[in-house]
Amino acid sequence: MTRGDNGGCVKGCLWGFLGFVLIALLSTVLACAGSTADSHSSSNAQQQTDTSISASDSGTEAESKQKDPVQTDATASSAAQAAKPSASDATKGQKLVVRFLDVGQGDAAIIEFPDGKTMVIDAGREGGSTVDSALAADKRSRIDWLVATHPDADHIGGLPTVIGANEIGSVWAPNCNHSTETYTRFLEAVAAKGLQIDEATAGKQIAAQNGYRIDILWPQAGASYDDSNGYSVVILVTYGQNTFLFTGDAPAEALEQCSVGYVDVLKASHHGSASGTNAAVAQKLTPKVAILSYGLDNSYGHPAQTVMDALSAVGATIYGTGAQGTITVTSDGTNVSVSTAHQGTVVAQSQDAGAGSSTLDGGGHGGSGASTNAQVAAPQAQPSSGATAGQDQTVYVAPTGKKYHAQGCRTLSRSKNVTSMTRSQAEAEGYTACQVCGG
Repeated sequence: MTRGDNGGCVKGCLWGFLGFVLIALLSTVLACAGSTADSHSSSNAQQQTDTSISASDSGTEAESKQKDPVQTDATASSAAQAAKPSASDATKGQKLVVRFLDVGQGDAAIIEFPDGKTMVIDAGREGGSTVDSALAADKRSRIDWLVATHPDADHIGGLPTVIGANEIGSVWAPNCNHSTETYTRFLEAVAAKGLQIDEATAGKQIAAQNGYRIDILWPQAGASYDDSNGYSVVILVTYGQNTFLFTGDAPAEALEQCSVGYVDVLKASHHGSASGTNAAVAQKLTPKVAILSYGLDNSYGHPAQTVMDALSAVGATIYGTGAQGTITVTSDGTNVSVSTAHQGTVVAQSQDAGAGSSTLDGGGHGGSGASTNAQVAAPQAQPSSGATAGQDQTVYVAPTGKKYHAQGCRTLSRSKNVTSMTRSQAEAEGYTACQVCGG
């Protein structure tokens, strides 16, 4: 081999070695790039895993906190507050409106709830058209809950008209057997609509929704009373922080037994008779507003001065349908406001009419259509001309009870139906003299 040939060989080897080095370097670079990509991919995958773990850890931490007794109480309290219906949240800016209608000597009330639902409680003796007109004026043709507090004509006499003219959701009434024509017409009107009567008893709740509740406080389930007034359905309506108590003709003794304390608005029982409101009831309820539903110049002596005194003593502002017409009470869930159809002053019609019949077992009965009304006046001395004259003396008896009474006896003030007869006839039928007036 010549020197030239030997030099060419060396150069060829050198170039071959350089090529090998370049290939090795290129492989190393490519390998590093792949490693870097894998590293980035691994890093991203790790970050996602960490996020999931973090979320899982948060849940575990939350569960751990819920098991902590102190934090559980606070959490539960907050949840309860959030779930509790309130006027400010559920019905913010909306009003509950109650209209105590002027139906003469009787009771009728319309309650317009902020969610558009309507309740009617009684309709007076002939107040059906008055109720219908008030509903129509407010564009309400459906009555979701209709309540007949008890069978007396001055409460349910107008209900057949109301039932016939409106769509009715449900009817509530006490289980009080009554055979008067007025009560029969009421039952027939209910049946004609294909409705059934829900028995109203203490402890039942008619509704609880949208920031309001309707609870029945009286009568007691299965109880029996001598007087239909004892069966009167007592209803408590709560809207936000405001409360309204509707009492029918319930005796004071019944109201004292009801599980209710302070109320904002009281529909005074029995048209302002002393049989339904006394000092104890007024102190128990301490209403801001008291509504007396009565007819001007009625023959029963309603309202009684003792009732007005008892209500005034606890700071109640007294309104009366007889003096001021229909009374409208509006609630925003916190405050109540009152407006009347016209100005007037509520004036007592007697000192204490009904004071002798505030218990659940007293005599006297509400009732039906035509009646001879007992006049409220001081008992008058009867002329004495021997035994025969005494036996021919005219006395008065109520549909229930076994006592006969002299004209003007205060225990008759709660009775809307009385029958006159001679004393001898009364005694022959088993009646005995009233201990208050002596017969």
